[in-house]
Amino acid sequence: MTTPAQLPVHCGWKEIQFNSRSVYMKKTIFNGAVLLSVLLCFSLVLFAACDTGTSGDSDDTETPIETPTNDPTDDPMDDPAAAHAPKLDFESANIATLKTNGAIAPSMNNLNATWNPNPLAEGEQFTDQAVTDMVMEAVATEHDSGSACLGVTATAYQNFYARNVAQWMFQINLGGAGLGETVDLTDKTVSIKAFVPEGSKIEAIKLVFGHDGQESQGKQVRFDEGDGHQPKDTWTTVSYKYVNKEEINTDYTSGDFDIGKVKTITVIALIDSGTANVPGQTVYLDSLDW
Repeated sequence: MTTPAQLPVHCGWKEIQFNSRSVYMKKTIFNGAVLLSVLLCFSLVLFAACDTGTSGDSDDTETPIETPTNDPTDDPMDDPAAAHAPKLDFESANIATLKTNGAIAPSMNNLNATWNPNPLAEGEQFTDQAVTDMVMEAVATEHDSGSACLGVTATAYQNFYARNVAQWMFQINLGGAGLGETVDLTDKTVSIKAFVPEGSKIEAIKLVFGHDGQESQGKQVRFDEGDGHQPKDTWTTVSYKYVNKEEINTDYTSGDFDIGKVKTITVIALIDSGTANVPGQTVYLDSLDW
């Protein structure tokens, strides 16, 4: 039987146990209330941030969003300043200098300058008596690149060796143009842009490489009507890549021609039906390159 002295101790333990549980429950309730308050405050902050479009931080600086544009200068490849520059561009400012330096000039080679319609008699010497009327001038109304091109107008003279062909020849001296006294064009495709006006009688254009009396002629690019021929009144690329004397892409190559020693590049404008001189034939030229 429990003594009176033991009862308070037993009852006191239960009382202490009960009081401990009460304190624990109160602390649990209090902690839960605090956590709920914190969560509620955090939710309010997030809601305010979403509503204003800014974060809870005080940083007012916004990162700008770049809007895509269709400006072609955004692409370096479309930037005119970054575009490839040709070896020789015919601008108004340098055409006079090129003429003075002898960098551009007419050529009277291979022409029947005496206008003798018959073959030369035995022992008769061919003499170059024709005087070219070639005019070379800057033309701003037509150009492939830059702000001008070179307009070449001349009489197409009868060819000395092919009497059914009339032609004029425009020669570029590479040394005078500052491109080198001799230029190695091995494995190089040389090109020039040509514009044949609709009213011109010119039917074909080709390039010729030359040095020291030797030459190699490229194939013609034709501008008359026919399959694969180029239209007039538009810019067309005329090009020539020398391979060897036997290649089919050459019209004619002399025996001692050396592609590593080229000094001149000649543009020949042809009229196949030119049995006599044909005056006033114009071609626009621009952008010599390789």
